[in-house]
Amino acid sequence: QDCNNNVVPDECDISSATSLDCNENEVPDECETGCQTAEATDIADGATVALSTGGNPDPTENAQAGFTNNSGSSGGSVTASETSDPTNPQSGGFQVLGNSVIVGTNIANGSFLLRLTVPFDEAGLGGVDPLTLDLVWYNAGTSSWELAVGANTQNSPGFGTPVGDRFSASGTMTPTLGDLSADLGDYGVFWNTDTLKGFVWGNVDHASTFTVAVPLAQAIRSLLRRRF
Repeated sequence: QDCNNNVVPDECDISSATSLDCNENEVPDECETGCQTAEATDIADGATVALSTGGNPDPTENAQAGFTNNSGSSGGSVTASETSDPTNPQSGGFQVLGNSVIVGTNIANGSFLLRLTVPFDEAGLGGVDPLTLDLVWYNAGTSSWELAVGANTQNSPGFGTPVGDRFSASGTMTPTLGDLSADLGDYGVFWNTDTLKGFVWGNVDHASTFTVAVPLAQAIRSLLRRRF
């Protein structure tokens, strides 16, 4: 196949990194509408870069990422790819309710700070209270979704565990990434009561596939309330 008509087979475009394939379906991202990617390269030590998967800085519309290189070396790179093709939507006691964001970097886990937001909207909630949603990551070793900040390699400031403070808020003015806590391990959710859109967020130091999810038991209770 040559979906982008560049006289090079799609698999060669992907293997040579000429084209990205964020959902790993062997179709270049430029040939799909369900996958958007942002990337940054040559990140100096101590520098922070901002990424938006769709170019819209509103975190209720596109995933936003702030990435800080703390490795002690320059030449860092990072990609963030937002896809509507979820991985195992009901694994590890969580129900996925939005897009996934795949983050990759050449910097080792624990040597960077990733501040990430993932959007969701009313259409995907299925009656679930939006303020119960969290940012989760996919643990391939256990084939399960787990709380994203819980997998951090370092403890949250002022806590004896990786998990810090959880912030839950709603209103008519959507905050930006810069308005949120920057402490490693902090996380939360925001819901815009006017637009009926929101986002989950978390501050992590590991790269993975992330998404917005609710505990499966909560999703089942919401479904039963809608039926009866």
